[in-house]
Amino acid sequence: GLSGPPSISRRLSSGELVPSTYSIALRVRFADPAGVSAPPEGRRVDLSVRPNPARGPIEIECHLDRSGEVAIAIHDPAGRLVRRWQEGWRSAGAFLARWDGRDAESRVVPAGAYIVSVETQGAGARSEGARKAIHRQFVVLR
Repeated sequence: GLSGPPSISRRLSSGELVPSTYSIALRVRFADPAGVSAPPEGRRVDLSVRPNPARGPIEIECHLDRSGEVAIAIHDPAGRLVRRWQEGWRSAGAFLARWDGRDAESRVVPAGAYIVSVETQGAGARSEGARKAIHRQFVVLR
């Protein structure tokens, strides 16, 4: 979490820099962005986001226990899609993706809470057609 208010400075008309502080109260209600339930027993997808909170790009680390189709998406707390990418086949194991903090139109997103979702569709007869998703919340600071 955040530890105390960030420190900033402001310049007076005389040119003198004066230290200032500000506080942000953030109340967030997260919606399920994809309407997808947790993976069933026996199918594990591990997901981490760092840094959190972030002032720049984030790294999304994911571990899949089976190979399959994978897509990564970023949503706002209301469930609106901000950006979707990294679609394609991934082998079982760990992979790392980076998000540059931009939406689908390449605009820098504003500060706030977001949700990263990794959606998978596994290979093999047992999991054919079964879509799974895991979500992690993170905060963007500007």
